[in-house]
Amino acid sequence: MKSYHQVLVPALDTLIGNPEILNPDTQTKKKADILAIPAHFIMRATELRGEQTNRGEACGELLKQFNMILGDIHHEGKHICDNGMEIVFIEDRNATKTVNPSNRRGYEPSSSKMETIKAAKLYQSKLKNGQTLAILTGDNAMSSLAYSEGFDVAHINPTVYTGRRKVVMPEEVYYAWQSKSEMTAEEFKANFPDEKPLHINEFVEFMLAPGVPFERNNYYNHIARFEPNNGQPVLRAIHHLREYKGRIYPRNAGQAMLLEALMISADEVPIVICPGLFGTGKTFCTVASAYFQTVEMGEHARYERIFVVPSEGSPGGRELGALPGSKDEKIAPMIAPIKDNLYNYLRAKGDKSKGGKPKNRLDVMRDVENALAKFFELEALQYISGRSITNSMIIYDEAQALERGQIKQLLTRIGSGSKMVCMGDPGQVYNRHMNANSNGLSWASSKLEGNPYAIVVTLNPDEVERSKAAKAIAACIG
Repeated sequence: MKSYHQVLVPALDTLIGNPEILNPDTQTKKKADILAIPAHFIMRATELRGEQTNRGEACGELLKQFNMILGDIHHEGKHICDNGMEIVFIEDRNATKTVNPSNRRGYEPSSSKMETIKAAKLYQSKLKNGQTLAILTGDNAMSSLAYSEGFDVAHINPTVYTGRRKVVMPEEVYYAWQSKSEMTAEEFKANFPDEKPLHINEFVEFMLAPGVPFERNNYYNHIARFEPNNGQPVLRAIHHLREYKGRIYPRNAGQAMLLEALMISADEVPIVICPGLFGTGKTFCTVASAYFQTVEMGEHARYERIFVVPSEGSPGGRELGALPGSKDEKIAPMIAPIKDNLYNYLRAKGDKSKGGKPKNRLDVMRDVENALAKFFELEALQYISGRSITNSMIIYDEAQALERGQIKQLLTRIGSGSKMVCMGDPGQVYNRHMNANSNGLSWASSKLEGNPYAIVVTLNPDEVERSKAAKAIAACIG
């Protein structure tokens, strides 16, 4: 007998990660007069709630939304969202079928999407003239079938906040910007009337014309951040990047934005979320910045340690028991990306030995091991519950593998004087219950939009710097 949670339901899986979709605010345009949800989602979500996983816990929030909607339908006859859209559950009578008709025991989910279409048609026949109905789904096959039968579709694919935008600057504004390097929100609205209002901590990359950037310099004066500025927000050219004093140079606008975010004090901005394609330098910039602020700033160091929470590498995995050895031995292989980038940074610094020759590979590896022993602390995600991590640069790589509950668990560990950096490639999600827009990293990006204590900066596909081959691959499949 198949369990309900063994059958993939894209719409339900996305709803589990984003239950707020069922509670749209007044600013959200309604997809149709009525949003139809297959009723068997309730049964499947109920069974999933029993799982001892983060996904099971997340089902609890979805079931609360279902309960509120069903309660309104039971007591008042309907449930109307704030934006005027009505939500109904359509009963798929063949959502389950008996395995053994003689004793009617053992049910398994039906694989027929046509049953949902039939249920929607039955409900649609009862609607008033002019009322529109959309079927909730995250499944492309289901969408095609619904469209072919004349139904609209409400796709569950939430837009992810990127934290940056490009703006074409007129010549007259260019000269004013060159002299002041800042503008208020009112000035921005006057200079760029077609642009949407800025979000706090959003980055703006000014262009001279569509696709034509400013002439590059080491300080990237054409990139600005909308700073909170003690309650009087101002768009100001990035300036914290200069504190690296020539030790770390960004290779593109995205890296300049990321390094700027990393260099802002933890008291001002304690959270940095960085989604980006493979090879864009997310991990290198973060490790280099952490090492610089913890070790190379000497007596002015901002952090006492670099606290690395290793990616567990398994889709939605939380178990370390399958690996041999002690906890530290199990964690060690998971920090290979951190070690590789630390090695590349120390090697690129051009440190020389007493003989005046560049350090060889063994010398650099020795420096890496010494740095890991002195300044790094490693701890698995499942062991940091209840901890308050203070005075540290906290790093979590491959955060796209995290579910919503896991990244909440991670972000809430920030203590006084600490900065949390979560990064990953949303395009490389191996958990079948998540996609590029519904994983924990993307969810956090959108949830922290406009939050004064967080910066979201997405590195774009055209900012891949790993190698010529990586750039070519990114152009084809990125």
